[in-house]
Amino acid sequence: MKKIMHIIIMLLIIPILPSLGLGHDISNVVFVPPSPADLDFDEHVDYTFDYVTEEPTGVRIWSQPMAGGEPASSWLVSGSPIRPVGTGSGSGYFSISSGAVTVDQVRMYMWDADQTQFLHEIFIDVEYSFGPVTANEASTWGGIKALF
Repeated sequence: MKKIMHIIIMLLIIPILPSLGLGHDISNVVFVPPSPADLDFDEHVDYTFDYVTEEPTGVRIWSQPMAGGEPASSWLVSGSPIRPVGTGSGSGYFSISSGAVTVDQVRMYMWDADQTQFLHEIFIDVEYSFGPVTANEASTWGGIKALF
């Protein structure tokens, strides 16, 4: 009887296994320079990340700097290639081109390859202050601090 119950349970579970799949996720996001940091306009915050997706045509993953729960003003980001189904890693950057802004979160988000279906997003707390660097302030170039 126990064996029959086991078989019945397996027959009920097997049809739903494909729907469990890998899902979609973005994880292990690392920013350079690390937060907190003061940056000049157009200075990049580079990042790396890992992802998982079950989307057969692949996905695109972007970042969006946020300030006070809204997209930061004058933001710019790197483009996204199509990333293949399964697991992988990627990189990109974001910056602010004008207007003093403190980025307090970064939204990382995933769309399908042709950008017709939104799949996943995460929000990461950070502190990046963008503005003109004066002669007495340090600036970050590729993770190296220097004074003018």
